[in-house]
Amino acid sequence: KGANFITELSFEDVLVELKSRALSEEEIIKLLKWWISYLSKGNPYDTRLLTFTQFGDSSQTLDTIKFYLNPHKISSDIDIPFEVIPYIISKNFTQQELTNGLKWKELPLVNWANFIVNDPGLETDPKFAEKIHHVLAKNLESIPQQDKETIRLSFIAKRCIPTKFGMKFPNESYFEDVNLFPNLPTIKFQNSTSGIRFLMGHFGVRKIVELKLILERLVNQEDCNFVGVVKYLASIYDELKDNEKNILKNESIWPKEDLLGSQTTKKIQRFVARDLYVPIRSLRELGLSIIDWNAEWSNSSKGGKFLIELGLQEYPKLETILNLAVFSNDPKIRELALKYFIDNYDKYSVHYKPAEINIAFLPCSTFNTYAKPSECFTNDRCIIMNFKVIREDLRSKAEKFGIQQHPNHDKLVKRLTENPPQGENNAMKVFEYLYSRQHDFTDADWNILNNSEFIPIKNENKHIKPRDCFFKLKDEKLNEFFLCVDFGTKANEFLSKCGVKKQTSNDFAEIKVDPSHKLWKLYVEKFPVILENINPNLEKILNLAAPPTDLKLRTTALKYFIDNFDRKYVGVYNPGTVNIAFLPCSNSNAYASPSDCFINDECMIMNFQIIRKDLRSKAEKFGVQQNPDYKKLTEKLIENPPQNKNEAKKVFEYLNKFNYNWNTLINSQFIPIQDENSPNNKYIKPNDCFFKLKDD
Repeated sequence: KGANFITELSFEDVLVELKSRALSEEEIIKLLKWWISYLSKGNPYDTRLLTFTQFGDSSQTLDTIKFYLNPHKISSDIDIPFEVIPYIISKNFTQQELTNGLKWKELPLVNWANFIVNDPGLETDPKFAEKIHHVLAKNLESIPQQDKETIRLSFIAKRCIPTKFGMKFPNESYFEDVNLFPNLPTIKFQNSTSGIRFLMGHFGVRKIVELKLILERLVNQEDCNFVGVVKYLASIYDELKDNEKNILKNESIWPKEDLLGSQTTKKIQRFVARDLYVPIRSLRELGLSIIDWNAEWSNSSKGGKFLIELGLQEYPKLETILNLAVFSNDPKIRELALKYFIDNYDKYSVHYKPAEINIAFLPCSTFNTYAKPSECFTNDRCIIMNFKVIREDLRSKAEKFGIQQHPNHDKLVKRLTENPPQGENNAMKVFEYLYSRQHDFTDADWNILNNSEFIPIKNENKHIKPRDCFFKLKDEKLNEFFLCVDFGTKANEFLSKCGVKKQTSNDFAEIKVDPSHKLWKLYVEKFPVILENINPNLEKILNLAAPPTDLKLRTTALKYFIDNFDRKYVGVYNPGTVNIAFLPCSNSNAYASPSDCFINDECMIMNFQIIRKDLRSKAEKFGVQQNPDYKKLTEKLIENPPQNKNEAKKVFEYLNKFNYNWNTLINSQFIPIQDENSPNNKYIKPNDCFFKLKDD
């Protein structure tokens, strides 16, 4: 070198050599080390070195290299992109030399992924695919989100997922724990790590079976474990979308249990969940539509809670269980339904309103008869009014059902007025029962009953109102004059409140019987008793004793008056004011008032009425005078003067017995004068005539 025989190798000399041939791996390594050293001395970075340096069988130049491989991230035994320096070369350099000296970057995972995704082996070789996935899985979480998405988009278009049924697209594959159906393509890795599971999830490998697929397999009855399907759906329920949940709730996809064993040959019946019931013995015995469940059932299990959430009924609705207790054709089911309702009453108590229940589900004491809670009762006595009574073995539950012991007053009044009892015996029992319930009746109830026809009349096909009849009298014959009833002490007390009454004096007073009537004879016979019941006042008894009352009745009335005079009438009897002609006179057809009849027969000459002889001993009591007074005598003489001499003689002789001053008659015409020329009498005044002389 000092003698100038050897010159120093220049950069240009290197370029000349590089242009002449491709270098071996060892030569490339040495060249790159020289290049790094050359640059470290401050020499300029001349890209011609990279352009002219060739290596490998394809004579690739270094200027095509942009990346180096990090074997901790991407395995060195896997193919790499063209722009990556082979690892056999790069492994001889430090990261700083590769980055700062040679200006290369570490190969990004996304670049490698975009390269390797096009390898045909990724879709045909499960082992190769698993190796690729392990590389991606190891580094995925450390790369930017954008790179993750780029890798995902590249791989989801490839059948790159090894499954037990071959290579599948990610969205056709399922995680290995998705074992809902035996023929699902679940992923199959020799070494399944948490990173692999994360990567598979990122690629869209299914964690759950698509609902559409589940429904298709269920409905098409493909090979699947229904109980397992339910448990699976329960485990993913929170991950389902709202529209998927609505499908599960509202589509007819849930199988009904075949109680008759006919589904071996027929298509399975499927229903909406809310139309089926949980598979328990008590509901199965009721003949309800039970969900088909060939495993142990529990409402609190995940599967149970899931189906109940979808609408599967834990127990029948109130209306359903009550209808079963009535309308089932099977008597056994009717009894079981009622028992179920009783045993599970706490479930129904919130909605059970006895007054609003319109289903006659309660068995009554009469065979094969049912009633609503508001239409049956516990006390047997109300049966007499055709009310229904709950069956005896259920009476201990009556309060729970809202059943009353007796019908209320409104029902009793309505039943009595709309369906009155037939026959006396039946009526007596009805009225005795109502007597025991009368404390509940209101004034309005009594008023309704008073105006209603519900009392049966013996031997007559009719009913009458209480106000139109009376209670029977002890004297049976008197009952002939009234419409009378007698149903016994208690029944009569009830009827008394309704308006049936005992006969009053007014009622007896209103008895009217025509002499032609068949009761006339009895009426006459019982008239004294009738009078006792009438208890007539003075005016009434005197009118009854006077014409035009029938003679027999007049006689009885007068006797009643006489017999009761001192006890009833003496205090109000004033003969001077009595103007009723009730006293029979000696003339058999004549009657007179006390002031118009007298005792002395002599006054008859003046046509005064004389009290009948048998009554004269009572005359003083009645205020009957012996003779008319001065006024009556003078008035009678003037108004009815004697008709002839003989009569006048008797009249004047009678008047002469009284020590009266007759001067007032001096101007009155009452003295008869016989006129031979006139057929009529002529009367003159006393002062117009004289007494005869002895000398004619």
